[in-house]
This record gives sequence, structure tokens and C-alpha cells, in this order.
Amino acid sequence: MARTGRKQQRVEQPAFTGPKGVTVPQPFNLSRSLVDAYAKPEPKPVHVFKARPVPKSLGIPKVPDKPLVTKTTTFKPFNLRSETLHGEHVEWKEKLLKDKERKETAARHFKARPVSSGVYKPFSPTKAVSPMTNEKVFVLETDMRAEMRAKYDEAMKEKQEEQDRLDEERLKKQAELDALAIKELRQSQ
Repeated sequence: MARTGRKQQRVEQPAFTGPKGVTVPQPFNLSRSLVDAYAKPEPKPVHVFKARPVPKSLGIPKVPDKPLVTKTTTFKPFNLRSETLHGEHVEWKEKLLKDKERKETAARHFKARPVSSGVYKPFSPTKAVSPMTNEKVFVLETDMRAEMRAKYDEAMKEKQEEQDRLDEERLKKQAELDALAIKELRQSQ
């Protein structure tokens, strides 16, 4: 909606300069200056296009006549050697694929034939011709080593017991000697 009429503009007067160039402030309205600061600018009117007439000096342009109806162009078929070769190759490929598929289906279709009874006899185990094996007694090296280790362990055990017995006797003698020495010292005091 366009406003009719002119926008009233407030013309501010320049500050009055008194004698000797001293500036004297003019009173102002604070609320009016805030309204002016926050006022929205009025939108500009949208430009409306208006066509201008053709100048008379150029004259009126002449509209060309409609052309006569002519037949549409028809193409004559032509054969390329590459098209025929391609067709032959495609046919050969299809034939190859059909042969391969036929062979695969024939290979997948399996039908067992019965075994003629005159050729094969049913399985039956036969008795062994060779004599039975006899068990041979032999001594393992580990068994001999185990016996030697048992004798060694027994000898070491006896030796250790003898050593323990000798240690006990020595300790008893030492204890007796210590007891006699203490007894002698007590008597001498």
C-alpha cells in the first residue's frame, strides 16, 4: 500500500553562534530524537516496467510468412560391415553358452547303473595265510635306568642317615663337654 503525499521532513536549524563565535546549544526533545533513531525507513516503491513504443523512424517490423509444409526427411537404410560382424559374434557367443549349459546339465544328471552279479562277488574277509606273530621279551633302557636309580637313592638315603646319626652323636658330645665345662666353672667360683 503506497502512501500518498510527501513525507514531512524536519529541518533542523544550525546551532546559533553568538558573539565572538561562541556556540549556544539549542534545546531538543529527547523522546522525539529516540523515535527518529528507531524509526523504520519507508520501503521504496517497486519499479514497474513499462515498455516504450517502437520509434516511428524505424517503421513497423514485418512478420515473416509461415513457411510451406515440406516432407520430413526419410533416411535410407544402410548396412555396415561392423554391424554384421557384431551380429555373427553375438550368435556364436549364444551358441557357445547353450552348448556349455547343455553339457553341464548332462553332467549334473547322474543315473547309476546296476552292477552285474557275474562280474563282482560280494566282499567276504579271508583267513590269514601267514603265521601269527610271537611276542618277544625285551628289556627297555628306561627300566634298567630306573633300577640303577633306585639302588643309588637307597645308598644315598643310608649315607644321609649315617651322617645324621654322626651329627647327633657329635652334638651330644659337645653338649656333654659344655655341661662339664659349666660345672667346673661353677665349682671353681
